[in-house]
Amino acid sequence: MKSPIALSAVALLLASASPAFPQAEPAGGGEPEIDIEARKRSVVNLEAHIADRRERMKEVAQSIIDLDARVEKGIDKIVTRLKEVADSKDSQVRVATTKEKAIQGLRRTIEYYVRKRDELKEQLRKGGGAIPRETLEGDVEVFDERIEKRVGQIIGLAKSFTEYEELDKYETDTHSSWGWSWTERRISGDWRLNNKQVRHTEAQRKEIAEGLNRSIERLERENKDLAERVKSPTLSEEGREFYKQEIAGNESQISMRRAQLESLFTLAGDSGGGTKISRSEAHSMQRAIDDMAKDLREDFFSIFENYAELNRLRGQIAELEENLQARRDWLEAYEKERG
Repeated sequence: MKSPIALSAVALLLASASPAFPQAEPAGGGEPEIDIEARKRSVVNLEAHIADRRERMKEVAQSIIDLDARVEKGIDKIVTRLKEVADSKDSQVRVATTKEKAIQGLRRTIEYYVRKRDELKEQLRKGGGAIPRETLEGDVEVFDERIEKRVGQIIGLAKSFTEYEELDKYETDTHSSWGWSWTERRISGDWRLNNKQVRHTEAQRKEIAEGLNRSIERLERENKDLAERVKSPTLSEEGREFYKQEIAGNESQISMRRAQLESLFTLAGDSGGGTKISRSEAHSMQRAIDDMAKDLREDFFSIFENYAELNRLRGQIAELEENLQARRDWLEAYEKERG
């Protein structure tokens, strides 16, 4: 899987030339004086400036790669650990509660990825600006991969909740005293606990199913709107192709969401079959996961702080290289003119 965002960190746009050198006005009017050696030195200085900026961009990109690897490793560890355990009589619903919190955290990361991806898609629709189109498309692809991975992790956790068991609802005790005997009938503690645990299971799966259905509905509405835009006679060919690609991408996502919905309610062999742990074990696990989640949140938001810095550097370097090329072109034309 690609490392996020930093994949195309050094692919920058060389734009058309802009004014290369400021013109100094001579004291007595007439043609401006040209210090050709100073202009040559300015090219060398600008090349050094760009090299410094590129080095900084490389450092920021590497920081993103390292942070992302740490986040992915940590999330994988939490999800795997939670899928391996289940509630016992002793733990009641402590494991289920911890799984619910993990699902909520995963959903929040999806929401953040979606917002950032949509911002990039809007940039692509408008032309991309200083950052090359292929760079933005690579970033969108990475965000999409992360979103799909999180959805899969959520479904995996949802399927690891305690399943319904066929248990007798009532249990009886026979008592006797002074030659008399009687039977006491009451609701089984095992049945009551399983019922309580299954309510968590059903609530989570229902909430996830609703989220998947909302995603399908949103994508279908978006495709309907895009199909209308494609019909516009004033739309450029480039714009038409962009919208067609968006429609195809949305159709692919709709298919994935429907498959995920079906998977959510299809029991795997290990569904709800994790190792039952005690109350103290569940408590210790919950504290450990809370600490890990706090660290991961800090790393996660650091990724996007670095990503904003990376994009700033991408744009800055593109402008500097545009100016550098203009200066080189000017010097080349000047030397040809002067022989």
